[in-house]
Amino acid sequence: HTHTHTHKHTNTQTILNPSELDQYLRVSVEELINTNNTFIRCPNTQCNNVIERAGASSDISDSAGAGNVPLTKEAIEHRNEYRFRCRECSTEFCASCRIVPYHLGKTCLQHEDDKKQKHCRYCAVQLNAKNTAPAIPASANNPALANVCVSAECVERRNTACEKMLPCGHPCGGIRGEIECLPCLLDDCNHDSKQKTMQLGSEYCGICYVESLTDAPCIMLKCGHIFHYHCCRLKISNEWSGSRITFGFMDCALCKKQMAHDSLADVLAKPLMLYNDVKEKSLVRLKLANAENSDVIKDSTNPFYNDPAGYALYRFCFYPCYKCKKPYFGGEKQCEGGGPKEFNAHELVCTGCCDSGLGKSKCDKHGTDYIQYKCRYCCNTAMWFCFGTTHFCEPCHQKAGEIPRLPRHQLPACTCGIPHPPQGDEFALGCAQ
Repeated sequence: HTHTHTHKHTNTQTILNPSELDQYLRVSVEELINTNNTFIRCPNTQCNNVIERAGASSDISDSAGAGNVPLTKEAIEHRNEYRFRCRECSTEFCASCRIVPYHLGKTCLQHEDDKKQKHCRYCAVQLNAKNTAPAIPASANNPALANVCVSAECVERRNTACEKMLPCGHPCGGIRGEIECLPCLLDDCNHDSKQKTMQLGSEYCGICYVESLTDAPCIMLKCGHIFHYHCCRLKISNEWSGSRITFGFMDCALCKKQMAHDSLADVLAKPLMLYNDVKEKSLVRLKLANAENSDVIKDSTNPFYNDPAGYALYRFCFYPCYKCKKPYFGGEKQCEGGGPKEFNAHELVCTGCCDSGLGKSKCDKHGTDYIQYKCRYCCNTAMWFCFGTTHFCEPCHQKAGEIPRLPRHQLPACTCGIPHPPQGDEFALGCAQ
């Protein structure tokens, strides 16, 4: 049999030209996929990945479907046999009826019957006279705001939702007040007016990864990616984590470009002011470090090629002063790993807000931005400011993991002749400018 098959394949290659052979192989593969239950094609037309069945799962663990209703034994068995997620595009679908996303909690027949009923457009719970939210008086007959349950979360989403119907006949999945509506996000919409988007409505929001895009009003950022409106606002409002000021919270979760949308202007206003302030101060630090023409910026293969601002923001650390809330310089990023893993926000205090007032801690012309310090542990001029709290000279910086643990009497004796507090305390020498 193997010999015959090989001989036949060789004859085919001899008879057909390359173009015809390529078409023949494609048709053969399609026939194999369509006639063999071992293979399944991803229903996402932009993917078309072929998946091989590995046998039904035997998982009988409890789970919940729409409205957090526990799954029946029949629903669990159906899920184990027919629910698939494409590894290429993450589309979740039913291998039996090809529905996207998979109808968790129901068999295919139950899902078809269920589609004939009315459901909350956000949480998918089946609606009845008791659990349907009252219509908004000003929009009582507006189909775009219909089919919402009494859940406070769903009602709040309706209050944010766009009031328009799309040319395809489906409600707009965007937010209220937008001049241009979002393209229809429903996966099964085949209307001629439907515009292509980077994402399917059944895909999880790339910020929360808990609900699909159609489960809440969405916005399309200027980069083209779509997210839940409330998730974007929450991401920005939560700002950065940790002690150091970083700006990843302002970036698109998928492409890392800075988020931009008219509806986010109010929540982005303050972070953008902070970003511009830190960027300006970082560029000054880059100049003081004589690194404006660093090889990093000149190297065309480096992420910071021709981007001195990006390099400066990456290289230098700024922290929010607990007292005045303004950003202050706190050293270089390479020192971050040597600092304490946990931090006390009360200890992050800029020079201008320090209670000690020891030394020349303020310049009449430049304020506190460029004050030079003595090393905390000896009399050398500090070259490093680490952890947002401590100034080091180069030799002490090399022992930053050891010297702070020494008792004060074991620290180097004074060699500068300048009156200052005991070694182990911070002391300002004056403005570096």
